[in-house]
Amino acid sequence: MIRITDSANLVGLSKIFTILPTPKLIVLTPTLNQVLVGGTLNYQITWTGVGIKNKKTFALSLERTGRRRIPGTVGGGVETFEYSLDSGATWKMIGTMATNGFAYAWNVPDTSSTKAMVRITDANNLRAVSKVFTITRTPIPGAITVVRPARAEVIKGGTMNYRISWIGTNIAPQKTIELSLDSGATWTLVSVITDNSLSISWDVPDTNTTRAFVRVTDGNGIVGTSGKFTIISSGPVPGSIVIFHPLAGEEIKGGYVNYPIAFTAINTSASKTFEYSLDAGATWNLIAVVDSHSQIYSWPLVPNVDATRALIRITDATGIVGVSGLFTIVKMSTDGTIDALTLRGLDLNGNIDNNNVVGINWTYTGDIGTSVNVEVSLDYTATWMHIATVPTASAPHASWVTPSSGFFNPVFIRVTSTKGMTRASLPFSIGTVTSVESDLSALGYTVSNYPNPTGGQTTFRVSIPVAGPAALAIYDQRGSYVGTVISQYFAQGTYDIPFSTDELTSGVYTYMLTVNGDRIANRMIIAR
Repeated sequence: MIRITDSANLVGLSKIFTILPTPKLIVLTPTLNQVLVGGTLNYQITWTGVGIKNKKTFALSLERTGRRRIPGTVGGGVETFEYSLDSGATWKMIGTMATNGFAYAWNVPDTSSTKAMVRITDANNLRAVSKVFTITRTPIPGAITVVRPARAEVIKGGTMNYRISWIGTNIAPQKTIELSLDSGATWTLVSVITDNSLSISWDVPDTNTTRAFVRVTDGNGIVGTSGKFTIISSGPVPGSIVIFHPLAGEEIKGGYVNYPIAFTAINTSASKTFEYSLDAGATWNLIAVVDSHSQIYSWPLVPNVDATRALIRITDATGIVGVSGLFTIVKMSTDGTIDALTLRGLDLNGNIDNNNVVGINWTYTGDIGTSVNVEVSLDYTATWMHIATVPTASAPHASWVTPSSGFFNPVFIRVTSTKGMTRASLPFSIGTVTSVESDLSALGYTVSNYPNPTGGQTTFRVSIPVAGPAALAIYDQRGSYVGTVISQYFAQGTYDIPFSTDELTSGVYTYMLTVNGDRIANRMIIAR
């Protein structure tokens, strides 16, 4: 109220009224010299004051690289939020606000300025400006990409001055290069450099691994890791013999004639000694000594005894040994024998064309039962297909038409009587591998794989006596193309090429090395 009094003490009073504080608006944040990172979301602009209108307006308009916030629209008095990148020479709208709050979420533009300011204006044009602060652009994250060794690359052990190379952005000059031979479980130091080089010279260790990685780490902890690659020792592949027939746990009829023993032999001598044991290897009995690189041997006569712990052992002249898994021999009746099994239609090399008839004849003495079952195997005796069942009262003869296409080797025909007497043919082949046009082995080319049989990863070893383009492809047992392992220009030398068989089903495959239209073939067994 206001009161007025004169000298005669006459008094007058005003009506009651209100005195409002002077409107005041102060920006609290950003503070003086504060550094904001461009691109920061929901940064809190804060302020204090009195007499500020509730309704406020915000807008954002960028002339530089950054983000844009669509301004909200409200009616009535508003408070306006703006920012400047040039100490207030120009202003850009941030947004609007229509509440009685003291904070506003601002998406900081991804730009740079050392003279940034924020300005707030309410609907009555009450205005406040922040202190000068800084906005810095969002730093681009550093990255390292290892270029070599490349994923799935095969490097010969002992290679000198192999170039490990990489590319990077925003990386420090100091870099540590490391090698792992076990998929990253352990790492060994290769080199440390302190300049901006993007490659180093590396002497590859002479070892074998299919799980090698190279890792490059800069001084800021940014890491780049190569894809998995392979190192193959320059030394010779160790010799090995792996017997895959008979199978572990297989049951064989006693008295079986020409039982097929199948195996793979790598870097072994031609001379091999075949033995069998009936007591899990406590004692051994000689089957034969054979001078051949063939990887199929027909056991002339399986002993007709009962044995649950039988084994086959193959030993080459250098002492390399392969032993089968334990198998069982079941004693059969001795009332009769199948004395001979003869195949007609084969040429002198034991081959017959596709879509031709194989004549099958056998002789026997004594009582062999009421009939004879005739079967054929195209997959190293893994499976047998029925041809015919011939009563013993009928002529001991059957016939079979070979597949219309495809190359099969080795092929076996087997006759088994109802009393268990069994005899198999010697191995023969059907058709021709049409892609094998000449024998490259005479020119010094070789191709093999190990381990063989394989259940997953195998390695093809290829010897190239003359530099040039070459391709290695796989075909199934019917001669159908499966896929190409590798096709490239090879320098003279021997190469080991890892290959995963995970996408191939169990069975027998043929692989061919092609050089200038000429080819050499070998076989691979996949057993799961």
